[in-house]
Amino acid sequence: MTVAPAQQALYDCRDAFAATVEALAEEDERVVVVCNDSVGSSKLGGFQKRFPARLVNVGIAEQAMVGVAAG
Repeated sequence: MTVAPAQQALYDCRDAFAATVEALAEEDERVVVVCNDSVGSSKLGGFQKRFPARLVNVGIAEQAMVGVAAG
């Protein structure tokens, strides 16, 4: 007799990342997100709506992200 494995729900790691960042931002006002024009694809739209002043979008200047993050 063969038993088929149970179907498992797939979960996008971007959903987990976005939910975790939002939860951390709720707990600590020092949490800031720096992204490279990837708010949509990183699923950070919720973070941007809740914490607009704490999301820095450097556009397509990925090389600038490190400098912006360092201060």
